[in-house]
Amino acid sequence: MVTKDDDVYQSLTQLGYKGSIQDVQYAYLKDVYLALLGTSADKQKLTGMAPPTREVLEIGKVMTNLMQVAHPSLPVGAIAQTCERNTQQGALPVGVTATGKLRLTYLPVLPGQVISQLSFYTGVAAVGTTNLWFALYDLNRNLLRVTNDDGATGFAINTEKKLALASPYIVPDGVFGLYTGFCWVGVTTSPQLAGAGNQSAVVGLEKPIAGSADSGLTTPATAPAVAAVLETAVSGAGVAYAVAW
Repeated sequence: MVTKDDDVYQSLTQLGYKGSIQDVQYAYLKDVYLALLGTSADKQKLTGMAPPTREVLEIGKVMTNLMQVAHPSLPVGAIAQTCERNTQQGALPVGVTATGKLRLTYLPVLPGQVISQLSFYTGVAAVGTTNLWFALYDLNRNLLRVTNDDGATGFAINTEKKLALASPYIVPDGVFGLYTGFCWVGVTTSPQLAGAGNQSAVVGLEKPIAGSADSGLTTPATAPAVAAVLETAVSGAGVAYAVAW
């Protein structure tokens, strides 16, 4: 139940919404948001062409709250996740994170959200790490943001690795999905990421939700401006569990 005490209600009220939202469904709230966005004088600012105003950031707050409604397994304070935590089934195959390979995983998002950090999680530790970084790509595999290189600190078993993007990214108007990027470089044992499934027939359907892209990468500076077409079969299968903050 959504009540007048909830942040969702408070945010919508500040944006001019006057109706009742008792027992409202996620799809309805999304329609409310889109209606507000369609009449907003600041719509263009969601494209990243200009700094966001208070109204645009308030819309982003609404959308983050809606994500919490639609995805109750989101970690506290998170914006989005690549899959529900209750579907997480263990460590993905070793080939998914072979040294120097870029791994992309679909991340459902909503316009106006501000992404500043990404997290991945291990099922099996990395050994001999030299480089480790994350990235954010659009669904055409264009590079949007990259993190710092955190290879020096390694990646222990059953741990979270959270890295900050070089600058926050505001999800543009009309965008409801991005790709998270993961790249490990080392000389001994690649990490096995926590994730869900290994069914390439499902993962690789049209608009693939996960896959391996470029190889031979090293530092964040080598992140491809446009990532290669995703390989989804065999070692490319499975969905890495990642979280956006």
